[in-house]
Amino acid sequence: MKNSALVFSCTCALAYFVKTSPTFRSFLGLPATSETSSNLAVWNGKWSSNTTRWQREEIHHTLLKHYDAVLKGRGKILVPLCGKTVDLHWITGKGHETVGVEGILKAIVEFGAENADRISFDSQTDTGEYKPFFETFIGSDKSTSSSLKILHGDFFLLGSSISSTFDGVWDRASLVAIEPKMRPKYASTMGLTMAPGAVMLLSTFWREAGDPKALKDGPPYSVSEEDVKGMYEGLDWVESVELVETIDYVRDKRFEEDVKRWLNAGMTEFKELVFVIKKK
Repeated sequence: MKNSALVFSCTCALAYFVKTSPTFRSFLGLPATSETSSNLAVWNGKWSSNTTRWQREEIHHTLLKHYDAVLKGRGKILVPLCGKTVDLHWITGKGHETVGVEGILKAIVEFGAENADRISFDSQTDTGEYKPFFETFIGSDKSTSSSLKILHGDFFLLGSSISSTFDGVWDRASLVAIEPKMRPKYASTMGLTMAPGAVMLLSTFWREAGDPKALKDGPPYSVSEEDVKGMYEGLDWVESVELVETIDYVRDKRFEEDVKRWLNAGMTEFKELVFVIKKK
């Protein structure tokens, strides 16, 4: 376990050099992207200051509940804006080819170190399949040998790199993380990357009632049923958008600690909404 973590840390150190060296990036044919770009700067700040309260040590309850009905049996699964979520290794352990996309290298480094007992990463990054927009960290589940790749780069460039690739999507902390003005571009990127017949399991956070400022705050930004249907219904690639579960955080005892924090922030009613979105 220690050797695996050391190898992965060294790999990430090399990736950091690549990320910060314009000359070397140009030599490899990589774009001059930066974690201080407009899309990534706020997240660079949060990871640098360890302000990552959305990261959980347990598999997400919505994934556990809806996996069998929505994602089981689907081959290649996308986890956008994945951070260091443990959902990555759980999905990979189910036999899927899993691909996470993360803009901040520190998150990837921590995922590799914290999951070295479950995931074995190669000693080199791959710049082939998703070149020139991403560095790809290649790993595999130690129990199933299923593939896990984590792409380091800007998620919105994913549609420029590949087309119609993923059979399923687990979107838990991704849509709610982006500014509302970016939602049309986000939906377009999803449409480009999902294969025909693919399905998305989407979890959102709805700030239903509270102080006017708290309703507009984010991330996580409020994403209601109306917002989701406004984003996806009517797009030529979408077959259906279905709300399959509403979780009332205030009245659900599983979330007592989270409820205290949100009440202190000025919220009075807030819910998790779970959707299944199918591509034609």
